[in-house]
Amino acid sequence: DGSRTRCSPFSWAHRKYVLDKLLQTGGNQDDWSYLLSLFENEVNLCRNVAERYPKNYYAWTHRRFFLGKVLKSTDIPIDAKLKSLEIEWDDIVTKWLPLHVSDHSAVHYSSQVLELWMTQLQNSSTRTSNNMTSESSALDQLAARVMTQVRCLMDSLECHETLWILRRFVIRILWESKSPSCETVVFQDVSAVATSIEQWRSNKVMTDNSVPPNIHALTFLAWVREILQTSNQKVQRRRGFSWLQTESSIGLSFLPVDLLSLLRDHPHVYHRLWKSD
Repeated sequence: DGSRTRCSPFSWAHRKYVLDKLLQTGGNQDDWSYLLSLFENEVNLCRNVAERYPKNYYAWTHRRFFLGKVLKSTDIPIDAKLKSLEIEWDDIVTKWLPLHVSDHSAVHYSSQVLELWMTQLQNSSTRTSNNMTSESSALDQLAARVMTQVRCLMDSLECHETLWILRRFVIRILWESKSPSCETVVFQDVSAVATSIEQWRSNKVMTDNSVPPNIHALTFLAWVREILQTSNQKVQRRRGFSWLQTESSIGLSFLPVDLLSLLRDHPHVYHRLWKSD
């Protein structure tokens, strides 16, 4: 029972073995609902274990294992797979993380779900239509949706580093999709964070406010800055982001020019990376 031996890798491995045997012998081979019902049961188990024993790596890994079983099945329709991924993403981002904001394992799992969701969506568009407009529209809707959900989650919990890690995961996944629609969503989100720093600077000048900016926002922008610089170096070899192609006017220019100075002078920065010259 995974709920009793929640931290034993051998117990979880044995559960995987038993489930594999059930899938080979149980249910009608053409009845893909049997696999989905097993998946639902395992999700409930993993949720209960993670609730009772927080940040349980084995529970989240097991949940990812069985999600992979669902996606690899050739009997399950693509629409059912996409729906399962949508439910998983919504469950973590809108239900779990607001109550367990420091659960790094949940954040990592949600990033895996999003990556699989985008892959399945691209594959489904390729199978059903050769029209690139259809795929672009689907990715556009997905990118806008997940980014909005992440921002809404962070509205009241932006001080938590875990959620900024989630934001990085989402930005990275959308970035690597190489979709112009996702590219726009990424630019808008990063620009919004940069604008918030500029607003803090303006308020500080006007009111002499000594409250420092959000340290996680600064490290997030520093992370973006490093990615942009790397991407600009490779722009001659691959397409990259169109809004990165002109660094002086569109690329790095929207980031605070004294970003690293803000980090070095921030009272909550202790990492030697930001304290060094």
